[in-house]
Amino acid sequence: MSKRTVAFFDVDGTLTTERVWRGVLDYYKAKGKRTWTLFQYWVYHMPLYLLHSVGLLSQSAFRTPWAAHLMWFLRGDTPEQAEPVWDWVTTEYMQGLWRAQGLDKIMEHKAQGHLVVLVSAGPQPLVERMGPRARR
Repeated sequence: MSKRTVAFFDVDGTLTTERVWRGVLDYYKAKGKRTWTLFQYWVYHMPLYLLHSVGLLSQSAFRTPWAAHLMWFLRGDTPEQAEPVWDWVTTEYMQGLWRAQGLDKIMEHKAQGHLVVLVSAGPQPLVERMGPRARR
C-alpha cells in the first residue's frame, strides 16, 4: 500500500485575511437585495458577538450560528440561482484577501505531489470555487 501525504488548510483566517462568510453578506448589501434578511441577520447575531467578546459565549457557540444562518439569504433559491453569489464572493470579494504565505505553502505541497484539501464551514459551492483561486 502506497502512502500519500495530504495537507489540510483552513480557509478563514489561515488562507484569507477576512472571513469568507462576510462576502455573502457583502454580496447582498452591494446588490441591494434581501435587505430585510440582512437586517435580521445582524440583529440576531450581534448579541452573540457581544457575549463572545466579553467571554460569556464560547467560540463554537458564537461561530456556528453565523455560518449556519447564511442560508437564510438563499432560502427558496435553486443551486443555479445561488451561483452569482458564489461567483461574486470568489472573484470580487476575495480579491486581495488571500494570504501570500498560505498560498505559497499550498504551492509547495502541490509541487511535492501532495493532495491539498481546503477545510471550511462555508457552503460547499463557495469552497469549491475557492480551490482553483487558491492556486494563484
